[in-house]
Amino acid sequence: MVNQEDADRGLTTPPTLQTVNPQAAVVDLSQTDAQRLFSQEIRAAHLTGYIANIQAGSECNVVESLLQSVSIETGRFLGCDWKDTAIRDSRFMRCTFSSASLAYNSLNDVVFEASRFDDADFQNCDFDRVTFLECAFLRSLIKTCTFRSCKFLRCNTNNKLFETCRFIECQFSDTIIQIQTIAENFGLTKNNYCGPVRSDRTEASAVMLSVNDLKKWNDSAAAQPLHKANIEYFLFETFTEGSVYLDACLTLRSWLPLFRTSKSFVVVLNQWIDFLVWLYRTERTTIHTIVAAHTMTGELISALRDLTQNHMNLAAISGDHLSLSQTVDRYLELVELCTICYREGASLLVEGNGDLSEYAELLKPMLASGEVHLLSVVPHNSPWDLALSFGSTHGTMLFFAFFLATRTHFELSQIRDRVAASRTSSGLAESPLAPPKSHATTEPLLSIDLGMIKQPTAGSQLRFRAYLPGNLLAELRISVGSGQIAKLRKTVKGLL
Repeated sequence: MVNQEDADRGLTTPPTLQTVNPQAAVVDLSQTDAQRLFSQEIRAAHLTGYIANIQAGSECNVVESLLQSVSIETGRFLGCDWKDTAIRDSRFMRCTFSSASLAYNSLNDVVFEASRFDDADFQNCDFDRVTFLECAFLRSLIKTCTFRSCKFLRCNTNNKLFETCRFIECQFSDTIIQIQTIAENFGLTKNNYCGPVRSDRTEASAVMLSVNDLKKWNDSAAAQPLHKANIEYFLFETFTEGSVYLDACLTLRSWLPLFRTSKSFVVVLNQWIDFLVWLYRTERTTIHTIVAAHTMTGELISALRDLTQNHMNLAAISGDHLSLSQTVDRYLELVELCTICYREGASLLVEGNGDLSEYAELLKPMLASGEVHLLSVVPHNSPWDLALSFGSTHGTMLFFAFFLATRTHFELSQIRDRVAASRTSSGLAESPLAPPKSHATTEPLLSIDLGMIKQPTAGSQLRFRAYLPGNLLAELRISVGSGQIAKLRKTVKGLL
């Protein structure tokens, strides 16, 4: 219904719970009585337009709504709850969100300028290309949120502010954060951070720390391995060079002590796994890290399976394991493909001095099966060309499982393309997971005891392991640290 008096003035009746719904027309804030609109709960609304000097009422919450191309200047939203709402291509200038709560919202291409978020609470929100310019975050908490390509410019903070959040290519300039903020969140980097780091809350007589101080903190602080790994990533922005803290984070014993409050444990684990997958996809770690995380979550599932009170947590951890399984599956598929295509032998591009005995030592972990033989090493431009032969299908599989474990996402893609081209030129058009017809009796790549009458065929056994809890590191004999993986990467440059 439209109020006649308001209609005469060009204003429509403010939307109510009944009139604001997904099918309702877009509400232009510049063409309605915005003060009346923000005096009540706004649900399932589509708002746009410009308003200024607005003060939300005590009953105002914004729920399940869309704010598209909204511009609000000098708005006061004290204690207002924003939930399940999308805000896109919008700007808030000199607005106050003190004591407000933001939960399960999505913000894209939004600017907050000279706005205050004192005592505000952010939970489970996604921020994409959001800029906070000269904003104040005093005594605020932002937890379990994801920030992508966001900017915090000349903002004021006085506590840890962020907790268990993920940051992807986010910039902090003249916005001081605590060392605990770096340690307890994922993806912050020094190259995207300008200024010192605070040692503690401002009320606790904090001191300012330099980059060198952060290194010293990591060496001396009695912090959890996960926190130290986050500090290390902040400093170096990669794990491809190896990290003892990363290794510690990929073991079950480092996670079990954290299982004091199960819900928080699951949230931290989920954010950590998502961060690792992102690191792998952006060339900041090797597939070995993902396989190690897959093993750790598999062992965690096995440890919690018989505890009935952990069924909800078990489901969440199983989801983490499954997200890793999809990446591990691709790795195992390539292991199978290389095992089939290079069953007679292979050539590696390696660094060194051309001495076979030196390579026998440098590549010792890869040769542990005893079924890989070094044949020759010859000059190949700057590196060397190292020729290998294999004694059995199983030995071939273990070698490629180790070699491929040292590669990044892009490197594995290159190898996959090279192998596919080689198979095409050789006329091997059948499925890469099926052994050539002349080798139909080749022994299984990996034995699995499932208590079944019929086991999977040899071509599917290895990939099947990606979706089961267990210790793939041990089964593939790649139970080494990331430092060893980094050393092997420096020696082995590629597959010819």
